[in-house]
Amino acid sequence: MRSSLSCSAAAALLFAGASAHTWVEQMSVIGDNGSYVGAPGYSRGYVPRGGKFADPMMSYLIPKNDGSGRIRINQGDLLCRPEQQQANSNPSDYPQLRALPGSHVAARYLENGHVTLPQAQMAKPGSGGLIYMYATTNPDPNMKMPDIFKWTPKGDLATGRLLAVNTYDDGRCYQVNPASPMSMERQAKFPNPPVGQPPTATHESWCETNFQIPEDAKAGTLAVYWVWQWPSLPDMNPNGPLGKDEMYTTCLDVQVVTDKSTIMQAVSGKVLDGFQDPRTKTVDQYKERAANITIPSNPAFYGPNSNFTLVASSGAPTAPPPATSAPAAMPSGPVGPYGPSMSLTTFTRTNFVTVTSIMGAAGSTGAAAPTGTIGKRSLRFRGY
Repeated sequence: MRSSLSCSAAAALLFAGASAHTWVEQMSVIGDNGSYVGAPGYSRGYVPRGGKFADPMMSYLIPKNDGSGRIRINQGDLLCRPEQQQANSNPSDYPQLRALPGSHVAARYLENGHVTLPQAQMAKPGSGGLIYMYATTNPDPNMKMPDIFKWTPKGDLATGRLLAVNTYDDGRCYQVNPASPMSMERQAKFPNPPVGQPPTATHESWCETNFQIPEDAKAGTLAVYWVWQWPSLPDMNPNGPLGKDEMYTTCLDVQVVTDKSTIMQAVSGKVLDGFQDPRTKTVDQYKERAANITIPSNPAFYGPNSNFTLVASSGAPTAPPPATSAPAAMPSGPVGPYGPSMSLTTFTRTNFVTVTSIMGAAGSTGAAAPTGTIGKRSLRFRGY
């Protein structure tokens, strides 16, 4: 991708990019010298860009924009999109990643303006929000979104473990956008020319989430979940003082192997043509990012101490129950040099939701709605 755009096209790009969303395009093992080694791996049900591709084929938003007005995730939200719920469901052209126990890995994705167009991120957290990496050897196709936030860094792999917490922005990635000062600055600092072309012929630089395959992982399939939290923050959202959850997930599998030679002998998937990021090395701070397991104090982000309490009612909102006791402190790791613009401590978040159901035209209040449709929600926060 070259940056030869007209002024009018550049202006159009200023706000167009941030309307797109994100999923993991590839995962790569990181060698001891920081280079990507072996063949890249892909998500379950991976669909490459090009041809008749459209974002909804890979993007998975929770909660959905279904017109309900819901602002919080709940137990009806599945962790994985339907095409990614079953383990070992990669297309033959886009295989799983192979990695050793203890390998550092980069989960790579396009920034889509969420980094280099900060002026288009109304009411959003700095650094593009946070990405949590989770893993288990016992994947559940019916896993619900709130349940994965119960997993901790000390969890058993059979029941689920939090591997890392990263900022979305890795400090290097960018779209090629002459209307973005940040993009132009990063293009100069981190040139990314396609193979065989001069440095002036730059290419989009993908972002990455860094994590480490657990040392205690055994040979076989390890399910890996990439969970991006990008909420609209309370008191900053012009559409509502309570903010709004906005999450995206990609569900993947890694084949854990014990012979290093099998990584180097892995068969590459179908080439992604000119779309493939030509960069060959990871970010400098990948080990620090992979080791970071701190949970932010900002209650807009979920974590192991979040409580989800749903109180159904056919009338006025009920008073919330007493707040839970303070939790034990979570273990913490180093925060990378490109950390989020928020303090990093443990937190408790308790959601008390009162639901008023419109039961049909005969007994409804306000506009009629089909039987059982959620007509109104109110939300209160306590415990932080």
